Amino acid sequence: MTINDIQDLMQQHEQLKSDFGQFEDLVADENWQQALKAWDDFYIEVHQLILKEENGLYQLLDKSLNSNKTQSPFAILRIEHENLSQLIEELSRLIEKKQKGSILNAADNFMLFLNEHFARERNIISPLIPS
Repeated sequence: MTINDIQDLMQQHEQLKSDFGQFEDLVADENWQQALKAWDDFYIEVHQLILKEENGLYQLLDKSLNSNKTQSPFAILRIEHENLSQLIEELSRLIEKKQKGSILNAADNFMLFLNEHFARERNIISPLIPS
């Protein structure tokens, strides 16, 4: 994994937020067919990113810091990934039922948590990456 790969991962955060915002707009408009498609795409993208971070970035940085998973500065980020996955599954259940109000409420909570996670990730990772 190169510096460019790491920067690409960080840029994917912004794309995910944009994609999720489009999903929310489609739900608000009750455009269920497109909302389901947008959700399926987002679901795949976010899980792929989590795998890249946990199996690539975090492992690489743990190795360079000579830390293990439990004592790693990335341990909190791994826990947050678990929490994000739980929120995603909750949203998936609501989407299946097409419960607009519940979806939008859960989506707001998810986006708040996602933004906090991305900010924490930047704060932990950025100082470790040479400019």
